Amino acid sequence: MSNLNDLPHRLKAAVVKEFEGERIVWSGRPGAGRAFLATLPIWLFAIPWTVFSLGWTGFALSAGLLSGKPPSSTAQSMMGVIFPLFGVPFVLVGFGMLAMPFIAWRVARNTVHVLGDRRFVTLTNGRKLKVKSFITAAITRTERTERRNGSGTLKVVFGSRRDSDGDKVDDEEVLYGIRDVRKAERLVRSRIDDHRHAA
Repeated sequence: MSNLNDLPHRLKAAVVKEFEGERIVWSGRPGAGRAFLATLPIWLFAIPWTVFSLGWTGFALSAGLLSGKPPSSTAQSMMGVIFPLFGVPFVLVGFGMLAMPFIAWRVARNTVHVLGDRRFVTLTNGRKLKVKSFITAAITRTERTERRNGSGTLKVVFGSRRDSDGDKVDDEEVLYGIRDVRKAERLVRSRIDDHRHAA
């Protein structure tokens, strides 16, 4: 039922090694294009943010350190240094936001969700291998959002806990841009049924 052969070699090798001795029921990758589009609003917001931040920092530099005029006082000299430095974090945040869609796209390309007979794993094989693992027996429910083409989002809930404020929050894993999301949900729910019958 799994489609490991569709995975890039490096990602497939990581999955095979991770699931050695376990049966793989299903595997699916998040849509990289969907991940890119989901962060596009941040990118659009980042454009005016970064332009303003660069303008502020450039103006502060030209009015202070690069003006060519000697400062009239120590305070003015300090302001000529502090004002440009104040703008630097905002410029860096702007560059970070501009990079977010491309980072999200790359992470999605290196990520695979795998449902095994005992575990549900999200594996990301980038510069470092990151493995997020849940026991399938802990799955309590699923939520599916499906588009007309059959792709969609699947939320898999593994119970709940209380946060620091005492509010109830779900322990969950959200699968974005899954091609055949109905099939993925059916296979996850079959694991829930299997564990209920075994109990």
